[in-house]
Amino acid sequence: QSNDELYGLKRQIKNQAEEKVKKILDQAESEIEKKDYKKAIETLKLAQKVAVSNQSEIENKIENLEKQIQINNYLTDITKLIDKKDYENAYTKIDEALQNFPDNEELQSKNEIVVKALEEIQEAKDKAEEAKRRREDAKRERENAINNFKREAKKYEKDKLYDEAIESLTKALKLTPQDKEIAKKIEDLKLDKKKAIERSNQYIKEFSNMQKYFDSKDYENAAETGESLLKKYPENQETISNLLTECYLNLEKYEEASKAVNCLENNEQYKDIYNYSKGVFEY
Repeated sequence: QSNDELYGLKRQIKNQAEEKVKKILDQAESEIEKKDYKKAIETLKLAQKVAVSNQSEIENKIENLEKQIQINNYLTDITKLIDKKDYENAYTKIDEALQNFPDNEELQSKNEIVVKALEEIQEAKDKAEEAKRRREDAKRERENAINNFKREAKKYEKDKLYDEAIESLTKALKLTPQDKEIAKKIEDLKLDKKKAIERSNQYIKEFSNMQKYFDSKDYENAAETGESLLKKYPENQETISNLLTECYLNLEKYEEASKAVNCLENNEQYKDIYNYSKGVFEY
């Protein structure tokens, strides 16, 4: 009888302990449902002290909860980085997390989000670089075109072709409207053109006087006017020298005629007077 009583007492104690463990485990499950994993771990460790059996099962639960806490910490850090659009550091953090928890779906989902964001950023960078290259190419082309127009204008100006020079610089100015230097040069060329026209008109007027003297056989005044014109309008040397040569030939001043005609040697337009004069000199 005493053995039966002892057995019954042991059974009663065991049942009470198991009931207590069950209540503690139920409490832990409730805390897990609330995602209060730290509290649940504390509760499970308390159950470990009381439980006679189920030790390995409780240990596994504690281990899984500790892993979940680690995962949650990773997810919190990663989410903050994503919210700040710090995708490179987020990617580094996810890589570290997936090395420890490669099968976690939440981490994998975050990884997909970050990878897509990084790809979009890289694509945007590539597009920005391409746009920058296009702008730089266009700038170089524009600068080359401007320099070409400037060179053209300089050549035209040297040849006294003011309209062409102005046209070239006007094209250059369209490519760089804020260039005050080009705008000023255009105005200077317009002024030079005006002066050139005035000079040309004055030359025509004065050469006309020389021609009148020549036509009236006043070769002395014609020659004197011609010499003056040579000094004043050297750009018209050949036209003046042509008539001046004839003046001196008529005046039988062959030395002066020889000097005057020399500049006509290679001019096809005045080859007749040149050849005639040379023939007279040789005769």
